[in-house]
Amino acid sequence: MFMRTSDDTLIKALLILSQDIQSEDGVANAAIGEGALRLSELVEGIREVLMDNLHLADGEDCTLIKLKQLIKFDLPEEIE
Repeated sequence: MFMRTSDDTLIKALLILSQDIQSEDGVANAAIGEGALRLSELVEGIREVLMDNLHLADGEDCTLIKLKQLIKFDLPEEIE
């Protein structure tokens, strides 16, 4: 299995690539930039869902717990 970088690091790398890649028509730049934006929106959306609903989690097999583990989300200290 390969190493997984954090979501934030991946998003930052994609944004840098979207600016640095040289393509004549800019399609590659736009696609990579949009991919970074969408990934960022998805991660933020998942974090919001977790914050709003984690009190409903009922064990390690719960979908909310699986989402939390997938994005390596740590709860703010005041919630734990």
